[in-house]
Formats: sequence, structure tokens, C-alpha cells
Amino acid sequence: MMRRLIGFVMAALVMATILAAATAQTVPPTTATLAFGGLVTQPKSFTLDDLQKLPATRETVSFMGEHGQEKATYTGVLLWTLLDKAGGLADSGKRPDLRHTMTVTGRDGYIVVLSLGELDPDFGAKAAIVAYSRDGQPFDPARGFRLVVPGDKHGGRDVRDVVIIEVK
Repeated sequence: MMRRLIGFVMAALVMATILAAATAQTVPPTTATLAFGGLVTQPKSFTLDDLQKLPATRETVSFMGEHGQEKATYTGVLLWTLLDKAGGLADSGKRPDLRHTMTVTGRDGYIVVLSLGELDPDFGAKAAIVAYSRDGQPFDPARGFRLVVPGDKHGGRDVRDVVIIEVK
């Protein structure tokens, strides 16, 4: 009887250790980080604190989403500002803003592409932002940021949990 009890306790301890190790590997990071790189002169990483130190933009958007009409006010930083903070384009040819794109990737692998021409304040001037709050409520720091593209009829280019932005 004692052997069975010891065997049961040992098995329970082993199982608890395995579960603890598996849980430790799946816990998301406590603060979101956004990598900004590609064809820029100074690739950078941005945290929530970094983004909040940059000029904030507030955009109210309305679009058809997965669950019907969505309307919200987002606060964040213009993509063009992040490009500027990464030293700008590493291409000095004629109108590089019209020849390059920005790829935005979410934690789940979802990717959208924007042309730099549509973001350029001297050309398309689309106020696409990397948002860190919705309707005045900050996002969960472990969940990350959201790309918001005002003016789109559908929310297909709004990316949740943005982790990488790459200029190509």
C-alpha cells in the first residue's frame, strides 16, 4: 500500500513538472515589441513606451469587419513617423516612396502590404497608424499593437498583434 502511494505521488510530481514546463513555454511576453526593418537606414524595435513618446495620432474608423460594422477611435503613431524614426528609406533613387512597399505582419502570420506612396504625406497622405489604444482603453501589453488603415471599406488591412514591419 505504501509503495502504491509513493508511486502515485512520484507520478503526480512528474506530471506537475511537465505541465509547468509546457505552460512556461506558452506564456506570451509581458510587453509587446514591434520590429521595424528592411530597406531602412536604421532598423529599430519599438516598445509601448517608445511609441507613446512619439507624436500621437487619433483616428476614428468605421468599416465592415468579420462580425459586421465596426466603429472605434484608435490612438497610435503614423507608419510614416515610424519610417522616419528608422532613418527613412535606404534608397536615394528617383521617388523611392513610389517604388517600395511596407509589409505588416501580425503574431499569427497574417500579412498586409501598403505602398509607401499611399502613406507619404506629400503623395497619398493616408493616416495609417500603429495603434496602442482603442476608445481610450490601452491594449493588453502582452497582445501587442494594431495596424489601423482609415478609409478602407473593409477591415482586411487592420492587423492585430503587429510584430514586424518591413520596408521592401
